[in-house]
Amino acid sequence: FLAIYFFGFTINVMTMLALSLAVGVLVDDAIVVIENIYRHLSMGEEPMEAAYNGRTEIGLAAITITMVDVVVFLPIAFMGGVTGQFFRPFGLTVAFIVLFSLIVSFTITPMLASRLYRRGEAVEEPRGFFKFLDNRFNALKSWYRRAIAWSLRHRWLVILSSNGALVALLVLIIASAIAGSPLLPFRFAPSQDQGLIQVTIKAPPDAALEQTDAIARRVEEAAMSIPEVKYVSTILGRLSAGFAGAGDTGP
Repeated sequence: FLAIYFFGFTINVMTMLALSLAVGVLVDDAIVVIENIYRHLSMGEEPMEAAYNGRTEIGLAAITITMVDVVVFLPIAFMGGVTGQFFRPFGLTVAFIVLFSLIVSFTITPMLASRLYRRGEAVEEPRGFFKFLDNRFNALKSWYRRAIAWSLRHRWLVILSSNGALVALLVLIIASAIAGSPLLPFRFAPSQDQGLIQVTIKAPPDAALEQTDAIARRVEEAAMSIPEVKYVSTILGRLSAGFAGAGDTGP
């Protein structure tokens, strides 16, 4: 909210969308740090030592996680045109939320962990449902360890197969985009039927106002001959650079 305030944004649809989207991202850094601190506690370290070592050891990974989100959402703030004006609050709000989450995970999270955790807290034997979960997780961890060992022994096979799958996926995405692009309309805003038809009349530069009015009346008569037309409104303004009422270059 500090970032929203100092950038001059308001609580609107785009900033609320950024806040709701970033809720899931907001806890990522803290979860990574807390889990590593908990791991150090299970190794028999004191809470203060576990908080320091856990945060220091995982610092680069937390920074990397945060920067991935920043480089994805920050460029949205630099989009041009009307679309950029709409999405600038969204991109900047998400970027600053994840940056603040990194700061919190490096300061408040380890401080609270050092105060709230107790020595030996992570070495208790789980019971009941938690023991069942631990057994399933340990089985998954054992399988994953064997899969990693096999992949390292056959690294070239893994690299070639993964690259082949990646190329096939890219080809599929490109082919789908090419095939589907004629069928999918692209618009910033949906088309609306407002029941209006606008007719623009452009007379010669030396035409008098009365001549332009006479031409407009002919257009009105033709329009009113259509049964669906309910009323006709004529606006006679001064034109400059193609915009009505924007200058004094002539009627």
